[in-house]
Amino acid sequence: MNQKNKKRISKDEYFMKIAKVVSERSTCIKRKVGAVLVKDSHIMSTGYNGAPSGFKHCTTETCVRKNLKSGERPELCRGVHAEINCVSDNSLIISNSGEIMEAKDIGKKIFAVNEHLKVIPSDAEKFLSIKDKLIKIKTAGNYELLVSEDHLMFKMDDEEGLKEIKASNLSLNDYLPIVTYIPIKGIPQELPNIEYDSFKLNNQGIKIFCSKLQDMGLSQNCLAQNLGFSRTVIRRLLSGEGIKDTNFTKIAHKLGLELNNYKMGVERKKVFIPSITSCDLCQIVGYFIGDGTLGNNFISFFDKNRLMLEHYNELIKKVFGITGNIRKNKDENQYILNVSSKRLSLFFEKLGIGISEKKIPKLFHKVDNDSLSFLLRGLFDAEGMVRFSPRKLVALTSGFIRILEIVRLLLLRFGILSSLYQLKRTVKISDGAGSYSYVLSTSGEDLLKYKKYIGFSHPIKKEKLEKIKKVGLSKKRCYPKYYFSSRISTTKWSTLRDRRSEVINQITANKIVNELKLNNVDKKVLYDLVKLTESNISFVKIKELVNVRKSQKMIDFYVPDYNSFIANGILVHNCIIQAALHGTSIKGDTTLYTTIFPCMTCLKLVINAGIKKIVYLDGYNMENEVKKDLLNESVLIVKPLLLSKL
Repeated sequence: MNQKNKKRISKDEYFMKIAKVVSERSTCIKRKVGAVLVKDSHIMSTGYNGAPSGFKHCTTETCVRKNLKSGERPELCRGVHAEINCVSDNSLIISNSGEIMEAKDIGKKIFAVNEHLKVIPSDAEKFLSIKDKLIKIKTAGNYELLVSEDHLMFKMDDEEGLKEIKASNLSLNDYLPIVTYIPIKGIPQELPNIEYDSFKLNNQGIKIFCSKLQDMGLSQNCLAQNLGFSRTVIRRLLSGEGIKDTNFTKIAHKLGLELNNYKMGVERKKVFIPSITSCDLCQIVGYFIGDGTLGNNFISFFDKNRLMLEHYNELIKKVFGITGNIRKNKDENQYILNVSSKRLSLFFEKLGIGISEKKIPKLFHKVDNDSLSFLLRGLFDAEGMVRFSPRKLVALTSGFIRILEIVRLLLLRFGILSSLYQLKRTVKISDGAGSYSYVLSTSGEDLLKYKKYIGFSHPIKKEKLEKIKKVGLSKKRCYPKYYFSSRISTTKWSTLRDRRSEVINQITANKIVNELKLNNVDKKVLYDLVKLTESNISFVKIKELVNVRKSQKMIDFYVPDYNSFIANGILVHNCIIQAALHGTSIKGDTTLYTTIFPCMTCLKLVINAGIKKIVYLDGYNMENEVKKDLLNESVLIVKPLLLSKL
């Protein structure tokens, strides 16, 4: 080896020196950490620890751990170990079970999009932070998402189809990917158990009761007077009829008897409360969410169409074994269906539908698709409409935007896309009503899917929907036009030559691909086009970008295999913290160079990310038993680098 080569440092030393320089950006007063992520001898990203974006830098005054020993109470530290790209914590995420929750409440089972552009279930790690530099993104169809300005998004690209881009670099000319289908089948769900408010004694209990009265020398009248109610209560109990639970408890206590093993619940109106969801039950619940009211001892439904209420009265009789009463409310020019039952009222209360602000209980997010379609049918029966002009559509209205955002995601289980709009109220409905109402509409081929999978029971709406045979093209189902025209000849396809549009609709794209399959086309070209047209994504144009400057709790997910997740129906990139920034794939021969060995949180992330090797200077807290066990179970290569080399 010549003198020149002796002076050349190794790659490990080279990258570690860079990590040392990066650590000088740290604002932590206790321990400065720098990290460099390297793949195939190329630096993917760098990171350092410090206070979150928007926070004052750490000082001896602001550090809450300054008087604690090193490694003690790390959860108190407000610092982050790398930049974290985030979406707002109230973004809606769909779990693998079908339950739709805000990002802050979701677990580790979510949906991602794989390399074939198909939506699939995936494991994920969730991270929380606070950001103050945000961007609100609104698209055609009113898809909306609040993200940190450094969050990586996907956009439609002429050459690549999908391309990563920072939210801060988005423009109004960009198209974002939305998902067109969520593969959830669902299963029937257990329903809440409703206790009986009246009870009776079985035959053995009656014998024990009579024997006790004789032993104590008490008459029925005397016992009733001592307890403060009429003899009828005692007589009903002895004849095997039901009495109120409060009276039952008083009698048992007075006689010193343990009667719980002998009592049986009684529904005086013989109401049956099902234990598991069904299509009929879900349709009733959907209709109740739209037009139902809850009372102490009854539930009510309202509609201008008497036939509609008669239909739901029959469903109620079929499901609950009780029939309601329909009457005309002349003041409101509508009909009312009243169903009187304390237990039925308690059942609907326990479902958690709400009173002033209705919502779809989460257990109904998880039901089987047949039941879900009937739940949505009931909701559309109550608050839906069919319109023929200027554009054929089915719409659902509500005074609360959240319920429509939930419905939009539920419709994806049937491959139905929808648009959400806000309307200014011209007439004040009630004191509790807001200034705006909201409309969720579906049109084009999505309208035909609604007709096939959901439909109406409402006689007038059903008749209107049946008249719709042909529809226009959906503006939410489109692809980048140049992605096609740059790969195939445009001679035959005038749509690809049309300069007035940047996109082509899904139907035209499928026609092009089907014809290409019959011709001698380059296999790679055909593969790319088939993958896109058979994917679970489409694209919508950005309509508005608004900078938001406020402190906001934010959430991000790390999805190891696919680097993506779905928020509010939009496909977005995930983050990879601990210097694995910007969502670049880190599978393969990837090394993390860090001045200090990762903490437990970051170590688990590194292992999940598939990083092959860690090279470190300081083995701080390496003797942690839990950390040692984790390393022993993993295939991670750990290599210390001697300080003397630096």
